[in-house]
Amino acid sequence: MSMDGSIALETAPTRAGASLAPGRLAELLLTPRSYFANRAFLQDQRAAMIAAYVAGVSGAMDRIDQKMVRVDLRGQAGSADAFVSWVAESWLHYWMLVLGVGLISAVFIWHLGGWWFKKRVQWSGAADATPHDARRVNILQQLVFTGPAVILGIVQTALYQNYSDAWNSDSITGMLIVAMMLWSCWTAYCGVTTVFPVQKGKARLWFLILPAIFYLMMLGVFTALYAMLAK
Repeated sequence: MSMDGSIALETAPTRAGASLAPGRLAELLLTPRSYFANRAFLQDQRAAMIAAYVAGVSGAMDRIDQKMVRVDLRGQAGSADAFVSWVAESWLHYWMLVLGVGLISAVFIWHLGGWWFKKRVQWSGAADATPHDARRVNILQQLVFTGPAVILGIVQTALYQNYSDAWNSDSITGMLIVAMMLWSCWTAYCGVTTVFPVQKGKARLWFLILPAIFYLMMLGVFTALYAMLAK
């Protein structure tokens, strides 16, 4: 362990952003233990910042989705509808909003999300876990679902005239994103047990069991909402 308390690297530093190379991303998705075993990612500041921004954009997209669901279910009128229409009827407006709000969201995810991730690592037995390492493991494991969410938005931009058309299409892509969130529980668990000296039983509770229960509840709610809106 280094003097500042962070975990020492097992490999020499690589070029900036190398942790997000296609091969490395495939490794993150399919064999996360191998990805996190190469601890050069702990020094890859550019990759961490890009991943944080992707998470911020994905979060902004999710908030728009939540607003669309509320409007569909409640038939809200007035300024709320005007705002939703402004966003949903123009891809330019949509991307201006999510890219701008994504910058702000990235800061909160980096600091608040990193703090919560570090606390769970510490509760799992790694009392000396540092914010530096926890933030990077957290933000990179999130790429398992934040990356596909942003890619989905780009694909929808090419396929549909506006976000309203994409939202009203008969699609189960939202449930697929939740499924990727479930897979990210395994990714996070692999990252934590590879990088930090945790007790595996406690890590399973904080990074597998409790998050999986939460995401399964989300999947159930999404399924119910999808069925209601499809009628």
